[in-house]
Amino acid sequence: MSRDDDTPLTYSAEEMRRIHDMLDIPKGEGLCPRCGGPMHIDTPVVTERGRMFQLRCEPCCSTAVIRIDPGE
Repeated sequence: MSRDDDTPLTYSAEEMRRIHDMLDIPKGEGLCPRCGGPMHIDTPVVTERGRMFQLRCEPCCSTAVIRIDPGE
């Protein structure tokens, strides 16, 4: 995938589980489960449905969006 593409690569279910687990670690310490590059975790957006996190890996151009329900 070219860095110029608009559509990010998607993660597998196992990779998403590992990314979800990263939300509990200090900012800046998460590594991409696909390539091992640093994951950038954006400040969560809070909605009535919970918190939405966007995590991006610049080296492999992958992105994950995770919603945490208010009860979690």
